[in-house]
Amino acid sequence: LNEISNMMSGSPNASPADAEIDLITSRLVLGKTVDDLHLDTAIEPQYTPIVGSLLHKLNRSADPELSLNTLDVPKNWLNKEFFIKIIDNNTYSITSPDDNTSEGKVGQLLKINNGVSVQIDQLLAEPGQKFAITQYSRLAAIQNINKNLSISTRSTSPIINMFYRGNDPENIQLILDSII
Repeated sequence: LNEISNMMSGSPNASPADAEIDLITSRLVLGKTVDDLHLDTAIEPQYTPIVGSLLHKLNRSADPELSLNTLDVPKNWLNKEFFIKIIDNNTYSITSPDDNTSEGKVGQLLKINNGVSVQIDQLLAEPGQKFAITQYSRLAAIQNINKNLSISTRSTSPIINMFYRGNDPENIQLILDSII
């Protein structure tokens, strides 16, 4: 609440829209969006550089999907990539940032000696497909949202325009809806 009261008592020249923009971009609001939408975890399919993603788009094949139930990493591995490689419909390997590889089964919790726990609930990908997964600290996840969020007003209007950069229109809409 201190954060909100500090925003509302800003400079005397600030417009009401400025206070609203400060509130929208606050860690309080963006942190709730991170928590509600689980934006502290990123899952990205990996393709062969340049050619791989282009071929995938040209083939119009379904995007590979990986659904995580659990990803817990120690603090020293927050914001670092792990790599998942699909072995078959039920088996995968995970490579940690220190290049150790373990094998897991879909639907089963895999605990790795270095304090990592991962459980994959669903794989919709061909054998050999790779994914990069990252668990971000809450602050890094908030900063990721802020980096892609643009807010503007017109000097003569109290209306605020919000834009979010991304590749997935549905995800963009979810994020913007959560923020407002």
